[in-house]
Amino acid sequence: MAGTMEGLSVPLYGGFTSYQASGTTASSAYLTVNDDGTHDFSWADEGADNFISVTLTDATTISSGYIQAYYASITSTGSKTQAQTGAQQNAFAADIFLGGTQAAWTNGMFVYIAETGTATITSSTIAGYAVYLAAFGASPASRHGFHVFSEETSTYTDATVHDTAFHAEGAGSGTYGALLGTDGAVPPHYFLDIMDTTDTTTRMIVDYSSSDSATKALRVLVGSTVYNIPMVADSCS
Repeated sequence: MAGTMEGLSVPLYGGFTSYQASGTTASSAYLTVNDDGTHDFSWADEGADNFISVTLTDATTISSGYIQAYYASITSTGSKTQAQTGAQQNAFAADIFLGGTQAAWTNGMFVYIAETGTATITSSTIAGYAVYLAAFGASPASRHGFHVFSEETSTYTDATVHDTAFHAEGAGSGTYGALLGTDGAVPPHYFLDIMDTTDTTTRMIVDYSSSDSATKALRVLVGSTVYNIPMVADSCS
C-alpha cells in the first residue's frame, strides 16, 4: 500500500503534502515531505511571522551535555572540489535575494541574548557566535574562525557609510572593553596576516618614514598594561 494518502492522517511512510487552509492547490502547499524524508517548506506573502518557531524553556541543572534547539551533524568523506567554484559543505546555509526598497536590517543570522529576571553569571562565556576548531592531522589550505566574501568592486569608506568585514557597534550607550581579544594557552602568531604584498602604496600597507610625527595611536591592552601603536597622518610624506 503506497503511503501517499492525504487528508485523514500523515502516512506512515512515503511522501505527502500539507496545504494551508485556503485549499489544496499547488500554490497553497506549505510543506512537501519527499519519499526520502527530506522536508521542503514554502510560504509567500505571509507578512511578519516566525515561520518555523522553536520555544524551549528549561530550568534543569546540568554539568555536561548540551541544551540545543537545533543540531546538525555532517560526516563527510571522499573528495570535494574547491568551494568557490565547486562543492560546498554547510551545516546551515541561507540565500537572501533583495529587491524593491530596502531600509530594514538584513542579516543571514540574528542573535539576541538578554537576562530573564536576574541572571548570576560567574565563569561562563557569552557569545553570539562561537566556533571551536579541532586539531587536524594535516594543515588545511586556509583556516578561519570567521570568513566573509565580497563581490563588490567598490569600497565605501566615507564619513557616513561603513564598509567592513567585521563591525562592532554599541547599542544605545552600550560599549565593549575591546574591539578584539585573545587568550588561551598560545596566542595567535601574528596580529595581522596579509597574503597579498603587491600593493604597498594605496591600501592597507603604506610606506612609512620614522621622521613623521605620530599624532594619534591605537590603544592595546596587554595583560594589565596599556600600550599605544603610534599612527601618523596619511598626509605625511
